[in-house]
Amino acid sequence: MLKSDVQCPRCEAGYRRIQVDSLPGQPGEFRCLVCNEILERYTGTPYVAHRLTVQPEKVFG
Repeated sequence: MLKSDVQCPRCEAGYRRIQVDSLPGQPGEFRCLVCNEILERYTGTPYVAHRLTVQPEKVFG
């Protein structure tokens, strides 16, 4: 299992990324939960999960 941190380049939200090589994944993509920016595309191998850890401050204008 590999753990790393990922930051959205658009809104700077922070995510913990976990990759498990012993589990099968599914093809697809992961989008930022805050701004909907594509952060990663999956090929289906290995299993990858993301968890929002740092939500950026909301700017009201």
